[in-house]
Amino acid sequence: MNNQEVLNKFGQTLMREVRDRSIRELDRVMTGATPQTRAEMTARLSSLNPEQISAVQDFMVMAVDRVLFCTLDMLEQHETYGSPLPEWMDGTEMKLLVCGEDVVQLSDGLAGELFGDGWIQKFSQQPEPER
Repeated sequence: MNNQEVLNKFGQTLMREVRDRSIRELDRVMTGATPQTRAEMTARLSSLNPEQISAVQDFMVMAVDRVLFCTLDMLEQHETYGSPLPEWMDGTEMKLLVCGEDVVQLSDGLAGELFGDGWIQKFSQQPEPER
């Protein structure tokens, strides 16, 4: 597998197993198709009109994307730019290895792989909200 294939494989897995799964599960809360433990939130959302529901859904997707961006940026900052690692890590290295390759080093901006013609557009089954 070449470097781009490794990077894309990571991106595809991240989109399908983290982004899409999170969005689907949050959407189920909004539609009431959830276990009873989330019934209170579903009840609170049921009072919203369709325009408000659409706004909440768009915000939900943007929040998931922001968490992914910040996570990837954290990995890149600690490895590429030598930002100090958190104290609890006791100076250990932080690397993200996929098929033995360090994906941070394979990308010229790991967090930026999400947007534009990136991983969300290529691999996600959940559309981006209009920004």
